[in-house]
Amino acid sequence: MDTSLQPFDIIIAGSVIIFIIAAIFIILYYYYSRKMVMADLEKNQISLDYQKELLKNEIRVIEKERKRIARDLHDEVGANLSYVNLNLAQLEKSLPKDRKLNEKFQVCSTQLNKSIADVRRISHALLPPVLDMFGLIPAIREIADNVESDIAISVEADDSSNDFDKDRSLQLYRIILEIINNSIKHSGGSKINIRFTSVDNRKVIIAANDGEAFDFHKKIKTGGLGLKNIISRIESMDAEWYVPTLKEGFEIKIIINE
Repeated sequence: MDTSLQPFDIIIAGSVIIFIIAAIFIILYYYYSRKMVMADLEKNQISLDYQKELLKNEIRVIEKERKRIARDLHDEVGANLSYVNLNLAQLEKSLPKDRKLNEKFQVCSTQLNKSIADVRRISHALLPPVLDMFGLIPAIREIADNVESDIAISVEADDSSNDFDKDRSLQLYRIILEIINNSIKHSGGSKINIRFTSVDNRKVIIAANDGEAFDFHKKIKTGGLGLKNIISRIESMDAEWYVPTLKEGFEIKIIINE
C-alpha cells in the first residue's frame, strides 16, 4: 500500500493549516478589537460619569449660593429696608405742611416700598418658601396662580406626586419654571399643562403647551441656553427625557426612577 503523500493531499493539508492559522488570526484580531472597543467604551463611560459628577457638583454649588443670597436678601437687606420704611412712616407725622416736600417724601416712600417688594420677589425666586415648606406641587401651583401672563397654566397631580426629596424637588422646580417661562415667551400658545403621574414605579412629569411646534433637538444644538439648562438639570438627576415630534405645540416627558 502506497502511504506517500500525493501532491493533492499536500495541497489539502496545507490549505487546512493555512485556514486554521487564518481562523486563529481572525479570532485573535476580533478578541483584540473587542477588547479595545470595550476599553474605549469604559473610558468614555468613566469620562461621561466624571462630567456628570462635575455637573452635579456645579449645580449644587449654584443652588447653595442661591440659598445664601436669598437668605442675605431676606434677613439683612429686606430687614434693613423695612426698618427704614418704619422710620419714614414715623418721620412723615412730623413733616411740615409743605406740598413739594410732601410730594418728594411720597416719591421716596413709593420707591422704598417697591424696593422692598423687589427684594422679596428676588429672594422668593432664589429660594421659594412654599417649595421649602410644602413641597414641589404647591410651589408649582403657586407659579400657576401668580404668573403674569395671558397663558392659562393648569397643574394635574395626586398626593403621591409630592414626595420628592428636597434636592429633586428643587431641580424639578427650576426645570418646570424654565419650561413655563420659555412657553410664555416663545410658544405663542394659550395653554400650558403640567401633569404629574406614575408609571411602573417611575414618576413621570409631562409639560406641554399648545403653541408653535419646533425642532427641539436642533434648537438645543444651535442655541437655546434655557433648553440646555433644562436637559442638564434632568440628566444631573439621572432621569430620562423624551420630546416627541409634534405638528402643533410642544411636549416634554421627564421620567424619574424611584
